[in-house]
Amino acid sequence: MQFLLASLLLLAADPKPAGPPPVSDAEVPSYLSRAELSEWGNALRFVRQGEERVRQGSSIVASAAIKRSTQGAFAETPEQVKARGQKLINEGNDQIRRAQPSLVKLRAVAAAKKADLTKPVVHQAEVLRHDWTMATALAAVRLQKLARDGGFKQVHLVGAVAYDLEGNSVRSGALADSIRAAWEKADPKSLSPAPAGGYSYVAPDGDSLTPSFAPKLDRAAAPRTVGVLWAELFPLSADASTSLLFIRFADAFNCRILGSEAFLTTAGPSQAPLKELTVSLSLADARSFIPRLAASGEWVLGYDRAAPPLGAALLRHLCVKDARVAVGCSAAVVTVIGGDAPSDDGARAKFSLLSAASTGLGRVFRVSGGTGADLVAVGDLELRVSEPPAPKK
Repeated sequence: MQFLLASLLLLAADPKPAGPPPVSDAEVPSYLSRAELSEWGNALRFVRQGEERVRQGSSIVASAAIKRSTQGAFAETPEQVKARGQKLINEGNDQIRRAQPSLVKLRAVAAAKKADLTKPVVHQAEVLRHDWTMATALAAVRLQKLARDGGFKQVHLVGAVAYDLEGNSVRSGALADSIRAAWEKADPKSLSPAPAGGYSYVAPDGDSLTPSFAPKLDRAAAPRTVGVLWAELFPLSADASTSLLFIRFADAFNCRILGSEAFLTTAGPSQAPLKELTVSLSLADARSFIPRLAASGEWVLGYDRAAPPLGAALLRHLCVKDARVAVGCSAAVVTVIGGDAPSDDGARAKFSLLSAASTGLGRVFRVSGGTGADLVAVGDLELRVSEPPAPKK
């Protein structure tokens, strides 16, 4: 893991390379096919053999100055010694020269593959624009299908949280009730009853990596048996007429968020009609950080606790929809229901976010990723909200 993150840091050091990034000979094999690896190994062996001949020949040439007997069957003159050494040097240089075309070609192949792997990519996720009733109804239908297809036997609506423009949160029973009403309208029997005393996060203990979401609720004994559902509401305007609603679904066994629905909507069912706006969410990944991380194996990335809540919420949604890296739910759920300090859900690295800019209703966050203080600059996460262009006259 440390090698991977170190390599990501190295690759991110120059944000604007003039051409394909340089590849050291130690790195080259990791970008080659099996046939190319064989050719690379043979060429390196030829170079080593040639260098050894050059060293031997140079040593022999240098020895020509040593006085020696010129009598006997095997006696050599200094000129003959130099000639013998020079022959070895010439043979060695020729051997090195013959290996160079393969080395040059394969270094170029590796550089091109590395350049392709680290090219800028843009990750996008759907944020729908709907009035409150349609948004909650559509989320209920989609997430119920996800739970049903996944074989979940229980689904618990643990609660909801509403934020203000400064990122302060308050648990909202009214918001939770609205989500519950939409869910039960789609399927009245799909929600499990709340345990006595309600919901509260209970961190994993001992060898268990599975938390409980209520002191009187058994921990999930296997994946895809118990699901948890919650909602997060973020206002984008001072009058709360335009907001972002997230409704999430996670596996209670491993705390992976499996479903995330995001809507540009009003602040509740009684608000004025939604404004005519267009909305998009994207992450400009300048060095293919997320695809390279995903290609190296299963990764769970946590979130810096100092991250702006809206930025973290947007990035969670994008990661779930992009499905490159897994997303844990404990930190988000603890905000909703309280309880123990959240687990890291097995995260091997984390995202760090900083507010970068805001234009009208839109927001921009600067994203980095990695471990500890070693963070790679990933790129800008942008929520763009704007009025549609006026029709041409």
